[in-house]
Amino acid sequence: MGEYRHLLCLDCKQKIKIRVTEKSFGKTVIITCPSCKTGLRFNIPVPAGWSSYKEEPPKKDSFPEELEKILARLGINPYGGIDN
Repeated sequence: MGEYRHLLCLDCKQKIKIRVTEKSFGKTVIITCPSCKTGLRFNIPVPAGWSSYKEEPPKKDSFPEELEKILARLGINPYGGIDN
């Protein structure tokens, strides 16, 4: 679901209501004022505490082979926890 933001046309001062979703956070949107047809650019800010990236587990080749062997001897899987 999204929330709505109220913007103001810089030319005719018409109030414009736009729907904002997570996909638009941190992006610039271009809209046309329905009253005077002026093209307007607005930056949609990223809300405080919201992160735009999802942390991914390390890739297989991100650890040197030698380190993998050492961790394997210790029973530690560098790609997701402890091996039993």
